[in-house]
Amino acid sequence: MLRASKTLLCVLAADVCLASRQTGTVTNVIDSIDSLLSIDSANRAVHSQVMSNLRLLASNTTGVSTSLKTALQNMITSIENDVEQKIKDSFAGLQSAIEDKLTHLGNADGIKTGFKTKADTADTDWFTCVRQEKSLRSDIEDVQAKLEQSRTNQEEPCQTQSDLMHFEAAPTLSGFTCDISVNGNCNQQVENFGIQANDMLKGVKADLSKTQERYTTAANACDAAKNDETRKQSLKDETQNTYRKKRADCVDLHEARQLDMCSYGTSLQQTCTESKQYVDLIAEVDAVNGGEHSLSDMQQEFRTTSITKCICNKVIEGLNVDAATVEACYNPEMFESEVGKLDKKETEYETLIGDGQGICHGTDTSITFTGQTFNVPAGEYPPSKDYTLSPFNPDISVSEGSSPFSWCRGPTPGK
Repeated sequence: MLRASKTLLCVLAADVCLASRQTGTVTNVIDSIDSLLSIDSANRAVHSQVMSNLRLLASNTTGVSTSLKTALQNMITSIENDVEQKIKDSFAGLQSAIEDKLTHLGNADGIKTGFKTKADTADTDWFTCVRQEKSLRSDIEDVQAKLEQSRTNQEEPCQTQSDLMHFEAAPTLSGFTCDISVNGNCNQQVENFGIQANDMLKGVKADLSKTQERYTTAANACDAAKNDETRKQSLKDETQNTYRKKRADCVDLHEARQLDMCSYGTSLQQTCTESKQYVDLIAEVDAVNGGEHSLSDMQQEFRTTSITKCICNKVIEGLNVDAATVEACYNPEMFESEVGKLDKKETEYETLIGDGQGICHGTDTSITFTGQTFNVPAGEYPPSKDYTLSPFNPDISVSEGSSPFSWCRGPTPGK
């Protein structure tokens, strides 16, 4: 495809007498134009290519007996059918390429967004699970403390119960003597002795009753403490079982969380790849003297071909052509009206790339999920205080084919 330089704006502007004489060939006209052009070094290569293509058109439209007028008319037709149509096709292809890039970016971004949501949910689920795990470990510690207190509470009542299990009483009655010859009878003495014995028996019974009461109180307290220990031990066993199950659940959730984050990282890499392809294409569009996607080159080429056609028509009409005529041959709005106005879709791109722009462009290097993580201690029953929190904003590699996060094993396929 032709890439015209600004020095060709006055193509055909020199040696107007060629047209009035109606002699010579289109090739002679072009050669005359070429010899009169002043080409700056930056555009020498593109000028050479344009002139080469113009000569090729001339050779295809001019015969030995063909008049200059007819040859120029044929050349105009060739420019319209070959050059301008290629410009229009290239422009349409460029617009389509931009839209395709955004379509691919949109598809990749949709997948990335889905994986980010899934990864955020997985991170939240795991974080919540570990928080519950820590709480259960704290519960075990509380129950253990209460269990130990329950065992301590047994010591006094159970020892008291043991001490009071055997009741012993050894009352001592004073001697009983009676001189019947003196007193005539011993009735009073017997009665007194009976009273003394009954008093002693009442005392033994009172002591036994008190001892029995103390024993019963101690036994009840001992039994209550033992029952409380049993309940506390059962609660501890139950809480430990719940803790072990929760810990296993959290391990499974952690694995799922890692995989979902890796899947998100891979999808983000694909998004960044699509983003880079769009950005690179726009850079080609904005380049001057660039490649096939350079918009300014397309516009300059269309300007050159439009002016060439215009000058050819002036020559055909037998009009004098000067610099003013050349400048009047081109309207800057012609490109947009006849070829089109390029929509680079920059707003759509900014919307699609969203918060991933910093990551894809290298200004950000980390990703935030819930923003924090638990440091889970090792061991079967680690202290609850060893469950600590840290910020969690892992670094990510957006180079496609690399491991997005440090824990990922190579590129992670989408699930």
